[in-house]
Amino acid sequence: MEQKEKDKYFADIEEAVLRDGVMIIEGMDEGLYHEFPALSSSDVKTWLGSSSQRKFELYLKFGKRATRAMEAGTVMHTVLLEGEKIWDRVVISPYDEFRTKEAKAWRDAQTKIVLKKNEADETYGKFFKVRNLVLADPATAALFRPDVLREVSIFVKHPTGIIKARFDLLDLENDAICDVKCRLPRHSDAPRFAT
Repeated sequence: MEQKEKDKYFADIEEAVLRDGVMIIEGMDEGLYHEFPALSSSDVKTWLGSSSQRKFELYLKFGKRATRAMEAGTVMHTVLLEGEKIWDRVVISPYDEFRTKEAKAWRDAQTKIVLKKNEADETYGKFFKVRNLVLADPATAALFRPDVLREVSIFVKHPTGIIKARFDLLDLENDAICDVKCRLPRHSDAPRFAT
């Protein structure tokens, strides 16, 4: 998105929030959400000195390469919420390792998360198993109904200005909000998640 177009988009959001008190946007680009000038919980965590949060903020701001843990979280998040759309964010490397100049150059030229073949078959293949287990539970599967809003950005008027939040799932019918968190345990390749 061109800067002029982005400025207009942000101005339209700000105008709507100040007029209506709230604005809900489904599927807003994550980068645009983070760029929108409003106070978020991430901002508060950064100010309170969370080093991992600060690292993530710097990554978002300056486009530094994400850590493997951040990439694993993104992959699990996408698999759980969007299933096969994972291939819009991930590419499988034709290289087993990145030791040669050619392999490193290929990896560094990618705009998607790069998985080595063995990672795709082993660790990340397990994410789809986790997704199937989650969706097998009727209570949890109910959160993933087609009518539930996904990747929801909420902007609210506050006396201090505009505040913002982003949720993975927003079920307006049942007044439920779901924000998926996932991690890879230090000594295991089995993903864990919480909502």
